[in-house]
Amino acid sequence: MRPSAMLSVVLIVFGGLTVWSGEGGKDMIDCEISLPKGEVYTHGQTDPVLGLVVSLVLKNNTPADKRTPDDVSVRVAKPLTPEQIAALTTDVIDKNEIDGKVADAVRAQDSKKEIKVQPVNKDSHGFAYIKPELGPHDLISFIITKADAEEGKKPAVAKRDMATEYTSPADRDENAYLAPGTTSPEFILPVGAYYKIVDPGTYKLKAVIKGIRDTRTPSGCVESNEVTFSVLPFKVVNRKIRGLKQWWEEYERGVPEFEYMFYQLQMNAPYQEVYFVRKRTVRGIVKWEWRRLCSVKQGGKIQFKMAGPKKCAILSPQAAGDAGLYTVDFTPYDTAVTGKVMALVDNKVPTLVVEGGEAKAQ
Repeated sequence: MRPSAMLSVVLIVFGGLTVWSGEGGKDMIDCEISLPKGEVYTHGQTDPVLGLVVSLVLKNNTPADKRTPDDVSVRVAKPLTPEQIAALTTDVIDKNEIDGKVADAVRAQDSKKEIKVQPVNKDSHGFAYIKPELGPHDLISFIITKADAEEGKKPAVAKRDMATEYTSPADRDENAYLAPGTTSPEFILPVGAYYKIVDPGTYKLKAVIKGIRDTRTPSGCVESNEVTFSVLPFKVVNRKIRGLKQWWEEYERGVPEFEYMFYQLQMNAPYQEVYFVRKRTVRGIVKWEWRRLCSVKQGGKIQFKMAGPKKCAILSPQAAGDAGLYTVDFTPYDTAVTGKVMALVDNKVPTLVVEGGEAKAQ
């Protein structure tokens, strides 16, 4: 079922409060997103980006509805007695004159009374919505574009790995309610599991909620703020190199689309190893070049940073008790690899720092 049919306009009024659903609530909902797990990510064994989740909240920007009764002063008119009316109208024939005298006499003995009345929230509107989620019938999409695209090239847009369909189960989702001036609960959405982000680099991300109208945005739907994150061409795989090559397409959800990737792999030894693979196109035929880079101490953690658009820096604690600092540059045709071994002081691994395209440990 299409969202326009599912989110039809519904208007409910109770207690002076208007509740909108669907297109009727346009321009009254704001969306805010954040990245609870930071701004730097690597590739996962199965997910295109490991741990990339988005925290999303909706905010009703209409004024909060007031429920406290207002104090209102009202006029209390005391009626005239027949004797008072007779005294006022004696010897008066003109009707207008009679009415004027009676009205003046009534006002003269008026009093005021303070009463409590329910407030009128004419600018406050509640909103009914379907909770945002990523799945086969979701009503939310994420626009993910490469922020550091090469000059003159159109920024790449990450595509969904699974097509979205509008199916009958969506009709059974219960509506949630967002009161005026309030914020919805936090929704955690696994974007990295649904969007295929292949190339390393910096990306911009924003959410578009297709079921809620907003005339202030280019899409005509509610759009969130924009956040930035970066993806490193590195992943840890619980396989040996032979098994990885044999089941490579399973780990990459099909034929790999990237130009290069680093893998930290298991070994029949008390350490792991890091390999990198690079795409080669020779006379129209695609070939992949595999090379071993270094070892990793069992339980040790690699530090990985980008030193340029196609230059990577790696600091690895090694099984021998030292550490290795490596740079791998994929810019030239022949991959440029440099490395040096560093002794550890008090068995502490230094911190990898990249400045001006150069990697160093400090």
